[in-house]
Amino acid sequence: MAQLTTHALTVGSGSAVGSVSVDGGSVRAHGGPRQPQLVIALTVSMNPQPKDRLLALIGLSARLGYQQHVPDHALACKPISENLVAGFPVHSIPEAPTSHQVNLTFFLTQLDVEAMESKRHEGHPDIIQLYLDIRPVVAAVETFNEQKYFNDVPESPWPTQYGLYAQVMPFWTARVDPVSIQIERSKWVRDILPGLGYDRARLLEVTFPPSLPDVPSAARAFDDARRALDDGRYDDSIAACRGILKMWEKHLAAQNKPGVRIADKLAQAQGWIDGDVRRNLIDTYWSRIIDTASAPHHPEGNPEIELFAAHDARLVLFVTAALSQYLADSTK
Repeated sequence: MAQLTTHALTVGSGSAVGSVSVDGGSVRAHGGPRQPQLVIALTVSMNPQPKDRLLALIGLSARLGYQQHVPDHALACKPISENLVAGFPVHSIPEAPTSHQVNLTFFLTQLDVEAMESKRHEGHPDIIQLYLDIRPVVAAVETFNEQKYFNDVPESPWPTQYGLYAQVMPFWTARVDPVSIQIERSKWVRDILPGLGYDRARLLEVTFPPSLPDVPSAARAFDDARRALDDGRYDDSIAACRGILKMWEKHLAAQNKPGVRIADKLAQAQGWIDGDVRRNLIDTYWSRIIDTASAPHHPEGNPEIELFAAHDARLVLFVTAALSQYLADSTK
């Protein structure tokens, strides 16, 4: 199950002035596919301090990642920062510990969401594991114009109707250990993915073969297909997909002959038996999509075909991309 994780908030050489905690069950998402945002509720507790030694968390930066110390290459999204000076919402008081909630909102791209889903499928089946790296800024705060302790502070040059003001003295060093965030799979699928728009829009990440001799790169051909689709040149988009499919056949030394078709090459690589349904699936998809993608290239063979529409070109592009990803994963 998801766990509540708590770490000490320290200054200087390790003096604890409070703590931070995150409950994986409180993580939420909103914004949908256009502006996906992951919101992590950070609970900050400040230890009691004498009235003349008020401390406050005046800001922080936060990095979300897949490894404990969140190196740059393992970031889940762009880092964020929070300014907590206005009103000093996170501060100590003399009488007792105080607890404050800071909502950290991470702005994701659809690529970030796709990467999170890939990590989820690769990791623990029941838990999504993330890490929060917090860089806190803690300061000593001397307040003025506070009615309760007005006689205990130096005389203020500004009258009380100006309200409270403060002298802020940041400590040079403040630290929190990386915070582990565990989110139950059921919550992730039920609550978070829909908030990120993953139930309505997904990106298809495609891995292509390496550049091949005497032909353009597959990635460039895919870009040509996408650009033609965007420009309304649907026949050209489909023809570019045919080029990608032919590159795969050349790369895998496949031909349209029994025993050496794309499905046969995959069966050899994966150890499929003759009756394996995946073999029939790939063979059917490949032969149908190659026929469709060849139509603009050989219009004389299909005189009854009208000009392709946007939805036709989009279907061919998506199927070509999906097959390319499948081949890349299956022939590593």
